[in-house]
Amino acid sequence: MCKKFYLLNFYGVISVKRVKRAIINLYRKDMKDQKDVNDEYVGNLFDNIPSQLNKENKRFVIFNIDKNGRLAKYNTSIGWLEDAMIVNVARNVTEVSVALSLSMDDKKFKMYLGDTGLLINLAFDDGGSFFDNEYYNAILMDKLHINEGMFIENIVSQCLRANNHKIRYNTKSDPESKQVTREVDFLIRDGMKVTAIEVKSSKRFTIKSLVDIKKAFGNKIGKQIVLYEGDVKRDGDILYFPYFVASVL
Repeated sequence: MCKKFYLLNFYGVISVKRVKRAIINLYRKDMKDQKDVNDEYVGNLFDNIPSQLNKENKRFVIFNIDKNGRLAKYNTSIGWLEDAMIVNVARNVTEVSVALSLSMDDKKFKMYLGDTGLLINLAFDDGGSFFDNEYYNAILMDKLHINEGMFIENIVSQCLRANNHKIRYNTKSDPESKQVTREVDFLIRDGMKVTAIEVKSSKRFTIKSLVDIKKAFGNKIGKQIVLYEGDVKRDGDILYFPYFVASVL
């Protein structure tokens, strides 16, 4: 009975995977057919979303995908993907206030895919046989240790955009060493305050960035939220919620 259930589930997953591949192919066709922007730039951005999200800071760096590229050259293509609702772009802000857009740093941004299911396909689909794809089989059997953080963070970005939030984040680096000293994954406006959100995919983590941003901006920060694999709890000013709570923020 268990074997039969697994086979039914396996073939169901393969069917869904086939549909998702068809959607991605339609996206690529639309990119080539449109005349407003350079289709090569658009396609390059789209195809490199998984690799850029897989980095520790998840920041999208144009130089990493095009050694001769400059952000100014790609800006129109980024806007096209965003307007087409294919991607969700989170932009860095240097100052925290209810008017988050006033301090945007357009040179620093993260690019999430609008649908996390499609992100999984884009990351692991090698274009071969559905049945011979070893990566996909390993995911199905929970045998592949992957960077789950990129997918969880993408889900949160998808939830926040679905709730009409413009997603922003905040990062701070040491001016001498250039090392990142603060990285808050998401900032959203909540009334006259800003909610700071950290997404944690591992069981062991720190909340130093949430503590630091509260210390830096004081009462401008309202709620401080950690989304993690655990139960609802409160520790001082920090609220801890399981991931699904992102859908109601």
